[in-house]
Amino acid sequence: MNYFRLIHNFNELKIYNSIVYCKIFKQNIKFSIAVFYNKEGKETARKLYFSTDLKMNGMEIVAFYRSRFQIEFLYRDAKQHAGLNDCQARSKNKLDFHFNAALTTVNLAKIQ
Repeated sequence: MNYFRLIHNFNELKIYNSIVYCKIFKQNIKFSIAVFYNKEGKETARKLYFSTDLKMNGMEIVAFYRSRFQIEFLYRDAKQHAGLNDCQARSKNKLDFHFNAALTTVNLAKIQ
């Protein structure tokens, strides 16, 4: 943690940031550590996030990853409950309609 600096300090979340070199990508990456706390102030989890865009701040990186997981839940629910994979059409317009109908159904169900 000596190489990281605190960039966001909330009651239940602290985000530390640093630019580090990644051997696998052979380039510098923006590396963020999100430390989550419960109501009593005890650390509950640490999650590691990174981005190859060095201009992004740590809060943006955490927000993008969190929204990404919400999108994955949407697709999972559409496959399980709305028949996203069950279309037998071959034309582009019919496939587009089916995909949009399945994803819209899941979004409307989540609103209820």
